[in-house]
Amino acid sequence: MPFLFLAMSKTSDADLFETTAESVRTIAKESNGKIIAVYLNTDDKSASQVLNYLDLKSEDYPTYRILNLEKVSLWESL
Repeated sequence: MPFLFLAMSKTSDADLFETTAESVRTIAKESNGKIIAVYLNTDDKSASQVLNYLDLKSEDYPTYRILNLEKVSLWESL
């Protein structure tokens, strides 16, 4: 099952966060369980392991990654 990881700060740009989070919620809802959306708060140190796994650096934020665990493939945002 594919995962959509949204990596962004909740505090640096509240308007951008709300707009983006709403878009991701819509995608997750409309996919009817075919994709799992995961928010990674880049301000939270506990997210660092997942961010490192996705090969994300602070200069990349805000961004997203789609990871398909069944095919073990990683798509980058453009």
